[in-house]
Amino acid sequence: MTVLVFAFGTLAFTSILSQTVVLRTIYPAFKQGFTGPGISLVTEKYADMGRLVGAALNQCGLKPNAPRLMADDYTYPFLRYSRRVIPATYAYFAGPVEGVQLARQKQSSGLVTRCEFVPNNVPGLSLIRVGKLCCANFGAGPGR
Repeated sequence: MTVLVFAFGTLAFTSILSQTVVLRTIYPAFKQGFTGPGISLVTEKYADMGRLVGAALNQCGLKPNAPRLMADDYTYPFLRYSRRVIPATYAYFAGPVEGVQLARQKQSSGLVTRCEFVPNNVPGLSLIRVGKLCCANFGAGPGR
């Protein structure tokens, strides 16, 4: 009986400790949400979004299935057939210059994101603006 009480006490203590750690460290960051601009896709017309993404792809000489395109939450539904899409948030947290360098190292074909994800002053990056989207062709790999 003593062993059972000890085991239950240890389990209860561990549970309380882990919950305390979660509530003090992880929960506040989770509660603040995504760091960056949000967009409700529900309020946008899907067909209009698709045409805009298609126009950006054309302007930059990219195909929707080009390898490792960098996409944000707005453009992803139209670029999901790209092989190994690179989330723009990945680059956003690395920093704009580092994120673009990282995408190039990973042989990304280019990017199609909202312009606010990529500043105009990234060295060596020729952005083309199409409406609220910006695109760039990195010229890497087949299927551009």
